[in-house]
Amino acid sequence: RELLLFLFSLSVSSAIMCYVCHSDYNNDCWENYEGTEKGCERKNINGERLAAIGCRTLRITHGEERSIIRECAYTGEDVDDKVTRMSNKLYRSYTQCSKSKCNSSSSFFSLFSLGSLLLFALF
Repeated sequence: RELLLFLFSLSVSSAIMCYVCHSDYNNDCWENYEGTEKGCERKNINGERLAAIGCRTLRITHGEERSIIRECAYTGEDVDDKVTRMSNKLYRSYTQCSKSKCNSSSSFFSLFSLGSLLLFALF
């Protein structure tokens, strides 16, 4: 019985922790997201039960409007600030990383992302 409890505690402690929030529902998701960390639970994706492989941050800009989503990542690979132009004024900046709570941001990263979006919009 103690062995089962020990193994369970190992599986829980080894689970990836990510910041999980959406700025459309929580304005603190931009800057004060530290209280949003959660353990990433297994998730059914395409009929397969997957463990989280990392964390991701998605920034969406549409003209003057912007959103940020921080979440657990179950598929994909590490990407550092990939910017995609979705339409005329719609841009997506995507980052994925493979460590716990790696979907935080710094002022440098935020400025870099904004600069990338502006540079991308010019071309």
